[in-house]
Amino acid sequence: MIISALGKIITREVFSVTPEITVCSVISIMVENRISSIIISVKNKPVGIFTERDVVRLAHRSREFDKLMIKDVMVKPVLTVNTDSDIFEIYTMFKENRIRHTVVIDSNAKIAGMISATDIVNNFELEFYLEFKSVMQIMQKNILTIDKGLTVMDAVYKMRSNLISCIVMEEKCCPIGVLTERDIIRLLRDGNDLSNIVIEKVMSKPVYTTHVTTSVYEASKIMRDKRIRRLVIIDKNNVTSRIITQSDVISGLEKHYAEFLVSMVKEKERKIEESQEELQEKTTFFDNLMFRAKDVVIIGTDIGFGIKYYNAHAESLFKVKPQDVRGKTLNELI
Repeated sequence: MIISALGKIITREVFSVTPEITVCSVISIMVENRISSIIISVKNKPVGIFTERDVVRLAHRSREFDKLMIKDVMVKPVLTVNTDSDIFEIYTMFKENRIRHTVVIDSNAKIAGMISATDIVNNFELEFYLEFKSVMQIMQKNILTIDKGLTVMDAVYKMRSNLISCIVMEEKCCPIGVLTERDIIRLLRDGNDLSNIVIEKVMSKPVYTTHVTTSVYEASKIMRDKRIRRLVIIDKNNVTSRIITQSDVISGLEKHYAEFLVSMVKEKERKIEESQEELQEKTTFFDNLMFRAKDVVIIGTDIGFGIKYYNAHAESLFKVKPQDVRGKTLNELI
């Protein structure tokens, strides 16, 4: 079963800062706490968000981070969801806006928590994975690679232009290392000049890989156990094929989303049919009652005794015309 209630998987302990803090300080908080995003808030209401991708976007301004204020570079307005939203809504928001995090707010528009792609994937139950035989069924992204000798800043430019979270280094078509947004953040926190560092000295290695025949469930389990967000897919010759991310796993929701909408439509149709049948029964009963009660005074009221029906014999008895009883109660008529 897919968990649809947001309250079950939301991360309630979130990190937030005020707008009057430097980008350098925010980056330090993100590195020290191993978090991929941070909320900027005023009186516990979100006014902005800053993520690892935003750090990569600003990497060329690293020398200004100690002077640059987070309020000047944060993403705003913040895309938020309510605590009663469901996973299908979150998935649609992530896909349409190409994001991996969003802030959850309560009825007072105050921060109730945060939800990320990681939260969603980690809470899928086994049933979700049963229809996927291998990662080949959901992997979508062609892998982006970079050559030896290039600098981290070269990688940053590639990652920014392609809106991706990592870049892989290959040797003879086999993956030997990966540079992620988190690696870049760590380097910036330490005050490194990215244009003077070659990637092979700082890239993460070995690369976590899995075979094209691996099931989606096993791939997700590896990502969860290793606390990573992507896996490089290799073929039988250990040659780099593609890359699978948590977003690719979540894309499996599309089929479930369609099924969910169909089930909702069918349920509404069923309720409409039941209502129509009930209305028809009541109409038939009422028509029969009217036919058999030609000499009987009949007054119909609502639950508050407001007059809704008033036949000719009632008019004759009370000496009040039908149009004059509209808006009156039975007590007022009597």
